[in-house]
Amino acid sequence: MELGAGDCPVIFSNNLARITGKALRVGEGQEQGIYLEPEKGGSEGRLKAALVVTNKPSALLFMVPPVDAGRYQIVVVTNVSASGNRLKSAVEISFGPVEVRSKEEDA
Repeated sequence: MELGAGDCPVIFSNNLARITGKALRVGEGQEQGIYLEPEKGGSEGRLKAALVVTNKPSALLFMVPPVDAGRYQIVVVTNVSASGNRLKSAVEISFGPVEVRSKEEDA
């Protein structure tokens, strides 16, 4: 599933998802990454995607972590600016809400 501006898609747990946009590249570091954050629960319930397949400024392809079905925000945490320079502190870019389902629910 591809996520871009204006979309409200369904994505699947333990499956690939793509985010498109600008200045999306995830930097290096423990906190940098792509997270699913429950719509109700805030950043304390965030789960990090363990696998990022594509890490480009215009697109991210990642494995959706195994999460319970529900509505989530996708949060990209990065310390890389739009020009590719390292930032002093990380910024967060949010997408969503998105609905996460298991493959069994869609069958």
